[in-house]
Amino acid sequence: MLTRAADTYLAVRRAAGFVLWCEGFQLKSFAAFSEARKQRYVSVETAIEWAGLAQSVPQRARRLGTVIRFARYLRAEDQRHEVPPAVFGAETSTRPTPYILTGKQIQQLVAAASQSRYRICGITYSALFSLLAEVYKIHAPTEASVGNRVG
Repeated sequence: MLTRAADTYLAVRRAAGFVLWCEGFQLKSFAAFSEARKQRYVSVETAIEWAGLAQSVPQRARRLGTVIRFARYLRAEDQRHEVPPAVFGAETSTRPTPYILTGKQIQQLVAAASQSRYRICGITYSALFSLLAEVYKIHAPTEASVGNRVG
C-alpha cells in the first residue's frame, strides 16, 4: 500500500514542478522498509527507525523530513497515518554568510578572468563579473536595510 501511495505522492509533486530525485528514491526505500515490516500506514516508530539508518544526523533529519511531508499528505485522507516528529532536528543546514567583495577585489577578479589562456573564456568571464558587479552596485542593500530584511 505504501509503495503505491509513494508513487502517487511523487506523481502529484512532480506534476506541480518538483524534481524529487533523492526524495523519490528515499520514499520508495521507506515504503519498502515499512512493507517489509507489514506496515500499511506510516508509523512514527518505523519512520524514526528507517531515518535512523542514515550515517549522519543531517542525513537522518533529511530522510525524516521527507517522510514527514509524505505522512502529512497521506494523513489528509486517512487519519491512520502518523506524522513523526522531527527528532533529529532541522533538516536544512544554515546557509553560510556571503562574502562581499570590495571594489578592488572585483577589479582583481575581472583582471584575472581576462588573463585566461582561452580568449573566449577570458572575455566571457571578464564581462560576466563586470556585469554582476554593476548589478550589485544598483541593488546593493544599505546598512540600514540589512538589519530589517525579512527571510
